[in-house]
Amino acid sequence: MRTSRGIGFGLVCILLIASLTGANAQFKSGIHFGVHTPYFLQPDLIFTTEEGAKYHLEVLRGPKGLQLGVWLRLQFASIYLQGQGTLNNTRYRYLLTDVNGQLFEKYFEEEYQHFSIPIKLGWDWGWLSTYVGVTGNYLLNHLSDLRELPFFDEEWKEFQWALNGGCMVEIWRLKLEIGVEQGLGAWKEHVIIDGQPYKLLDRPGRVIASLYIVL
Repeated sequence: MRTSRGIGFGLVCILLIASLTGANAQFKSGIHFGVHTPYFLQPDLIFTTEEGAKYHLEVLRGPKGLQLGVWLRLQFASIYLQGQGTLNNTRYRYLLTDVNGQLFEKYFEEEYQHFSIPIKLGWDWGWLSTYVGVTGNYLLNHLSDLRELPFFDEEWKEFQWALNGGCMVEIWRLKLEIGVEQGLGAWKEHVIIDGQPYKLLDRPGRVIASLYIVL
């Protein structure tokens, strides 16, 4: 099911691009790189193990990620359609503490890579442009120190939809982007603790700052 959604998303992108190429569209393309800061609607989790220990697992503030990719813009008049292919690397840090008053705390790190295909429909105001769109995110790899815990397991999704929006400022052959992306699902389908499923990192979003270079 997830694979078919990804194939369908790719076919829609191809059809949109093909329709614009026949409308005397102007082409621009290049590379882009930047940073992103994730945020979460549910950044923590309180759970109890089978032994009766109660813990608080919290995503610490300030996780950051890097991204690098290519882009293609098709524009006619003031309206444009922009597609991108972007590699993303994101790292989180967790803090696990004992809720029962025990002097216990431990830090864990988690890192994952995903390939995103944002499609942006925008309006060009000259030196400023604004856009909204949709992003298909494909999980490539993930590593987590949380698996060191004997009672912990997790299930990751291979594909995730997200909405995006933002603005770009153009100076010569450079474009500076500030945007947001809001996930419609969760990368982790379930966090499993002693056989019980929990929600964590539900509907993740991120604030993105990128520099685009026109080639």
